Amino acid sequence: MQANACTCIATMKSIKKITLTILVVALTLISAFSLFACNEQDDEDVVRDLYIYAVEFEGDETQNSPSGEAVISDDSSENGGESGENTGESSEENGGEQPSEKVAIIYVTFSKTDRKLEGCSAVWHSEKRKDGAFYNVSETTVTLAPNSIFSAVKESVPQEDLVHNDVQYNRLKVVLRYDTIYKSIKSNGEITREGRKYVHKYALDQSLESDVFTLEMRTQNAASWYGTLLGCAVAAMLVAIGVTFALKGVKWQKTKTKE
Repeated sequence: MQANACTCIATMKSIKKITLTILVVALTLISAFSLFACNEQDDEDVVRDLYIYAVEFEGDETQNSPSGEAVISDDSSENGGESGENTGESSEENGGEQPSEKVAIIYVTFSKTDRKLEGCSAVWHSEKRKDGAFYNVSETTVTLAPNSIFSAVKESVPQEDLVHNDVQYNRLKVVLRYDTIYKSIKSNGEITREGRKYVHKYALDQSLESDVFTLEMRTQNAASWYGTLLGCAVAAMLVAIGVTFALKGVKWQKTKTKE
């Protein structure tokens, strides 16, 4: 009888230790799940200002302006002196090719610099959708006004900044630049890598009143993962208790047989 009592006490202690261990794990998972759930609130639309990041210069371009580029008119073209458009004559009729026009690329960004574009901002809107049971896709749309941005850039960038190697650059190309350290972020822009950063470049079209730059990121659905881990922890606890009872039962049977 005394042996059986000792066996029961030992069994209860083992079950208690297993239960407490798994309970701590379960509470940890529940706390993490609750914290994540609090951070999963829907993001409101955010308005962010634009800043000039840098000015770069391209090589020669033809006279036909590519989409998204703005021409800075000079006095001669306005007065019609040598312009084929104003005289009604083509370059061939003038006896030669028209001069090429240089392109200056103005990069704008949401990161603060000392050159803010006054009156220019963009609206950030984020949404999240499920991608299977264990993943989410976060999509952010950035709504811009390219025509307003071009106007602000022309006012903010002085003419001397558009001179490179004694050459006046008379076309502007405005490109939105977005830097991130996350490789998993995709966008509808051109993506390149610079050191540890991934740079997204999106050319703006001056003829558009509104345009959308999109960012997309696939992330783990923490709620599903934590729920699965919690379920596994409970299942493991039940299995451990069952195994403990079974082993102690076999030992008790052997002890009783010997008696």
